[in-house]
Amino acid sequence: MALDKKARLAGIVVEQADEKRFSIRWDAVATDDIIRVFAGDSPATIDKHTPVAETRGGDSVEITLPQPIDNPYFEIVKDGGKGLVWALRQLPLEKTCNFRDIGGYRTKDNRRMRWGQVFRSPHLAMLTDNDHNLMHRIGIKLVCDFRTREEAEAQPDRLPKDGSMEYLSLPIFHGKYDPAEAFECIKQGDISWLTDDFMTNNYLKQIDDFAHLWKQFFEHLMDSKKRPLVFHCTAGKDRTGVCAALILLTAGVPESTVIADHALSNKYNAHVIEHIKLEIKKFGIDPEDMRSYLTAPREAMQAVLKHLREEYGSATEYLTREAGIGPQDLERLKREITVGS
Repeated sequence: MALDKKARLAGIVVEQADEKRFSIRWDAVATDDIIRVFAGDSPATIDKHTPVAETRGGDSVEITLPQPIDNPYFEIVKDGGKGLVWALRQLPLEKTCNFRDIGGYRTKDNRRMRWGQVFRSPHLAMLTDNDHNLMHRIGIKLVCDFRTREEAEAQPDRLPKDGSMEYLSLPIFHGKYDPAEAFECIKQGDISWLTDDFMTNNYLKQIDDFAHLWKQFFEHLMDSKKRPLVFHCTAGKDRTGVCAALILLTAGVPESTVIADHALSNKYNAHVIEHIKLEIKKFGIDPEDMRSYLTAPREAMQAVLKHLREEYGSATEYLTREAGIGPQDLERLKREITVGS
């Protein structure tokens, strides 16, 4: 079958072999198409003059960087056309595993989320100096924390002491108990409060009861001087997942992509979840009885998307009517955090 020379690059995946070696795959292109790849340590610092790899046709390329880059951003250019920036979704921090970029997702109007602008994460209480260096390089200016006061006091974020990153507390009360209290109940073997609908109801509560908080968050997100920013809760899956959904939906990303992004927490948190399961067994509890609490439950995110549609019309209408954010401001934000592709 002949391949369309005018077709955009699609299906891009970046994988890392070691600190200098990477592979990039894409959907196959015409055999005479030239693909060039450029690299940098942020989207703004990509060296667009000297390619780190070049190939003709095919669907992949192997890259060896001249110098190690902890979290490289690549610009992939087909036949001298407009480049497409791509990167590893999960950042290689030493002491947190689910810190990731929500860039690259295609919107329904054929734009893409910008890489290197908006990040989601678990708590940042164990960051190392090397982690600080990486966050400096990607330019993080603001850290938004959705944990309650009790959670944050138990595990305060370890941020650089130079004041380069602003910290904003936006506490969301998550469930019947504060998460710290919930763990105490689990230690006592009490999971009676973990009903089938527990997580779904909590996700919906974040929409119905916290419009005022989302207004505060989006006001900061809309301020270009506060980006790049990262938002997080404890595990980076539930409150963080709802926030990511609101951002992606506002930008025009399809619901199927929002659900897929939500599910990535299960992949990146996998080894942490296994460790927690071992601890839970010590309390005489079957971890399977807590599956929805430990993971990013698909059914809960599906319920949020349905709820936004049926009760509010859309995420944009929810943020406009309930949170009081101007539609023109949301449209401006969409233009700033997406790029034509």
